[in-house]
Amino acid sequence: MKKVLALFSFLGCFLLISCTEKTMLSCDPFINEWAQLNVEKYENADRSELLSLSISEQRAIMIGLSGAKRVELWREKLDIIKQNKLLNNEELREYTDIIMYIQPCHFDDPSKTFELLAYTEEKLKILYEKYNWSEQKEFYYLHTWLTEKEYNEAFMFEYMQTKSSPDGGISSSENGTEKKPCNCMPFRLECSAGFLCETSDCESVSGCGIFNTSNCTGICK
Repeated sequence: MKKVLALFSFLGCFLLISCTEKTMLSCDPFINEWAQLNVEKYENADRSELLSLSISEQRAIMIGLSGAKRVELWREKLDIIKQNKLLNNEELREYTDIIMYIQPCHFDDPSKTFELLAYTEEKLKILYEKYNWSEQKEFYYLHTWLTEKEYNEAFMFEYMQTKSSPDGGISSSENGTEKKPCNCMPFRLECSAGFLCETSDCESVSGCGIFNTSNCTGICK
């Protein structure tokens, strides 16, 4: 009986620690600290305020936002695409189905995320086969809440900041080696400032892939 009580006591402590531990928002300790302090502020921010952030800051904030806010941002993107006629009618119909399928629970409840990804993958098959979508087009429409124009402008702004900073925009890791943290998959377009990615122990941070629901798998160097 004592062993059982001790086990429950241990599990209770473990769950308490797990629940109170903050979600890591960026592999970069400086951006992570900033995002932890500011994520609540951006929960009520409009699109222009989020656009004023660097791509790295946007990614960190996005991970911390509620599912409802993330759905709002994706649907705002859909409205922009419709207004600017960035897709033909047939593509737009498929894309609209994907965006309107998204619900807050798909971001707030990890067990529901698979449903969203499975539905999106089926729609992507249609977009690739019927409308000749490429990985690049998939990225711009489904891997970032920014439009292609917004992303490229933010990308170039961050790239120029990196080039003009004295240290090249590179942060020092705890072991003293210089690395440029990156919350992304090994796909050039997703890597901040155009650096290439390599495998690292960065799987604990999300913010990549379709609807930014996958974990990052590398750093930029």
